[in-house]
Amino acid sequence: MRRSIGTLAIAGALFLAIPIASVQASPGLGVAFDVQTTLGNPSSGPFTATGVAVNRGVVCADGWTIDVGVTVTGANNRSGGATYHVLKDFVCNDGSGSFLLKFEVRADDSRSRPYSWMVAGGTGAYSHLAGSGSGYSVAADYGINDRIFGNVH
Repeated sequence: MRRSIGTLAIAGALFLAIPIASVQASPGLGVAFDVQTTLGNPSSGPFTATGVAVNRGVVCADGWTIDVGVTVTGANNRSGGATYHVLKDFVCNDGSGSFLLKFEVRADDSRSRPYSWMVAGGTGAYSHLAGSGSGYSVAADYGINDRIFGNVH
């Protein structure tokens, strides 16, 4: 009898935990950013965002970016490649706040490869923003155009 009560208690606890775990493990809502960065000291430029995350108000639709931190590792290796660690602040035009994305960009022979990103902080409406994804860079006459895709919540 004790064994069946214990089994029932464990099953009940699992039943209650599974929906909570599913919500916490949610991949978030899809978002795509188009960022036009003019290279300089600091590099900056406008961004636009689209996707379900914008439609539901999780992130703003447009604003301005500024690179607040850039470090390079691996620049002296034999392959000639380097990894750029970029912190880019996204300041929303609507005054709702800003969010910081951290990029890990691997580049070699002056070509950028697909890269990863994650949310590294935020202010205002974005103080609890989380998410991650991938992106790629394309050279442009003004500097770099980034296409960034992922999920936020």
